[in-house]
Amino acid sequence: MQSDNASISDKSLAVGCSRIPAIMTPAASALPLAMIQTPAASALPLTATPISRIFKNSDFGYQTITVERPELDAKGKVVKETKGKRKGLPKPDAKLRDSEDVPLGDDIEAYFQREVVPHVPDAWIDHDKTKIGYEIPFNRHFYVFKPPRELAEIDKELKGVTDRIVKMIGELSH
Repeated sequence: MQSDNASISDKSLAVGCSRIPAIMTPAASALPLAMIQTPAASALPLTATPISRIFKNSDFGYQTITVERPELDAKGKVVKETKGKRKGLPKPDAKLRDSEDVPLGDDIEAYFQREVVPHVPDAWIDHDKTKIGYEIPFNRHFYVFKPPRELAEIDKELKGVTDRIVKMIGELSH
């Protein structure tokens, strides 16, 4: 049971159950949970099932970092900035610019060292361009695999369809 003075912002996001409309409404985030939940919904325990899952809000968040690489001159040497706050530092090459989505729970620098530096050791992060975003990937969290039908069943269905087509063509030729 939730306490009457707890608000939605203190709770996990419950995706796939009756509590979503209240959580998704911006005005509802300031209301106490007791005012939002129906008596029937608050009496039920909040547990994960194949149709409903419980997530923390941060599970859907990510930080998009901009990965810069240095511009090289015709001789393959790094071009340096000549003015501004980056004077003397390597000039970023816009053609080589990339971005990475780092989960909110991960440390950006650790992620960068683990995932980017092994492939492009001369890269760096432009922290001024870092943005935070959220995404709810329903297929990733709610997809339930259905195994394909047996081959014999598919063959039987195809034979039936083929027989009907042959019969219809035969009726047209009479």
